[in-house]
Amino acid sequence: MSAPDTNTIRSLIVTNADLSGMSLATRIFIGRLRIEVANNPSCLEDKIAELSGFVGTNTFAATDLALI
Repeated sequence: MSAPDTNTIRSLIVTNADLSGMSLATRIFIGRLRIEVANNPSCLEDKIAELSGFVGTNTFAATDLALI
């Protein structure tokens, strides 16, 4: 399963979209990315790539993001 498109990932990181239906690991990971981007907005593109890699490596995360 592939990662969602870049705009979907960007939106997931920069908004407060509800993550309650996702696995704990995915929620923690996205929460960390949100904090890092809030503290340093210039790192957004790096965090998008990081989340894409996480989804590519972890099938549970791909399943979580497929539901958004």
